[in-house]
Amino acid sequence: MSVTPELPTVLSDQEALQFPDGNELFLQLQLNICHVVPSDIITDKFQSALSKTLANFPHAAGRLKHDEQGWKASIVLTNSPVSIEIVDEHDRDEVLSSNLRGSVLQKSEDLLPFITPVSLEGAVTGQDVPLITFKLTKLSKTGETVIGISWNHILGDATTLKLFMTTLSQYYQDLAPPDAPTFHKRSWPQPPQGPEGDELYKQYAPHVVKSYPMADVIAKYTAEAMSACMVDLTFTKEQQDRLLVLAQASSPRLKEKQRQSVSSDLTRQDALSAHLISLQRRCYNSPVRSVMYMMNYRTQTEDTNALWRHPKNAGNCVYLPSFDISSSDTLPDLARAIRQGVNNARTTEFLETYLTLNGAAQEGALRTGQFHIYPAEDVVLINGLAKDNIGRAAHFGFEGKSQYYTDVSWERMFRIFPVNPVKKEDGTWESNEGSTVVAFRVKNELKDRLFELFEEDMKRIMNGSDIGADKTTVPTTKTKRGTVVNKMLYVLRVLRSLKL
Repeated sequence: MSVTPELPTVLSDQEALQFPDGNELFLQLQLNICHVVPSDIITDKFQSALSKTLANFPHAAGRLKHDEQGWKASIVLTNSPVSIEIVDEHDRDEVLSSNLRGSVLQKSEDLLPFITPVSLEGAVTGQDVPLITFKLTKLSKTGETVIGISWNHILGDATTLKLFMTTLSQYYQDLAPPDAPTFHKRSWPQPPQGPEGDELYKQYAPHVVKSYPMADVIAKYTAEAMSACMVDLTFTKEQQDRLLVLAQASSPRLKEKQRQSVSSDLTRQDALSAHLISLQRRCYNSPVRSVMYMMNYRTQTEDTNALWRHPKNAGNCVYLPSFDISSSDTLPDLARAIRQGVNNARTTEFLETYLTLNGAAQEGALRTGQFHIYPAEDVVLINGLAKDNIGRAAHFGFEGKSQYYTDVSWERMFRIFPVNPVKKEDGTWESNEGSTVVAFRVKNELKDRLFELFEEDMKRIMNGSDIGADKTTVPTTKTKRGTVVNKMLYVLRVLRSLKL
């Protein structure tokens, strides 16, 4: 079964959609998600809703086209069919449904039965392959339907996918959809070369200062996949509130003016991120000198020249600034360092400089078939962009009962999600509103220690005590940070085999 966009689409006056420099990196990535709703999805209504949604997001029904060099790509707006695979499971539905229970973040192999993966290899080589696929798995014994989506990351980030799925959910319920997205893009000049450029990279985008041969990258992630296991930590709203109170406590290291300017705008995520960094240091007994913080640069603005930052811009509107935390060893110090870093990264000067540098670096890496390793051994990456859960917004008429799942985890990368609602034995639902789950990987031999530290921390903060300073000594000195298509295909094959 397949669906084409309802005509006319919002991009009927365009033939293709161009990408900012460096966005081709996303061709090698995909987002796989599953929505589980506690009832049957009506196929005809779903088809109609998808057709209307594709009219608002016509790039999802497009096809990739590459230039003569084989690496620069655009999406041709072909209004091609999008497939919907429908599966009725009878014998295996209890086994399958047990896969999608517990944490939002699942192993790739547990998610695989519920999706039809998009072909990254086909996209890289410019074949006529879809950029999004759907699979509806109906579990007759439990009465649930699993809505599986595989999304080529070139279409946009998690915020774009949330906009897409929310629109689909609204149309399915015969409700007015959100406003149609915008597709404004902006190109960036080439950054300065030589010593001036080198200094800018160290200051604004240290994670792309150095790229590595693919063999080194593959060896690193292979080793991590073997030596680290997936874990998740759940924080109740009360625990997060308590962490924020502790983070807002005064610190003798800060002058009064600094305390007043930063403490007032600390958020729960600042405090949660600070605790995760402290936990990482104490669990591994090793320093964490820097944090990479995944951020969204969409914003409300009246400036027509800044439409590329529109709140509903469909694209990969994310960036990854780094903050120095080498001299921060208490929860308040860490939270304030993060907040100062976030505030600085949101300035126009920082954002535009970062995107100029990052775009050029990613383009150069793609041309040479290399890759950037992140996070490094003394760095953590925090991605809280999914804190506004797609599952709660795109509930298909089952508000408070729709569950959301996705995959992919790395060591030292903390992914933050709202906790799914859970159906209790008496048939009622526990909303888990306000609770947060943090998913990541930890060394196999440190798993027990991690949970011991976490449980001890939660007991202490709920009893009104601080978790104290990190016991790790953190040095205060700053550290410096073929054919293209064939190399990209090689990366895809290896990453697929790793099932990270």
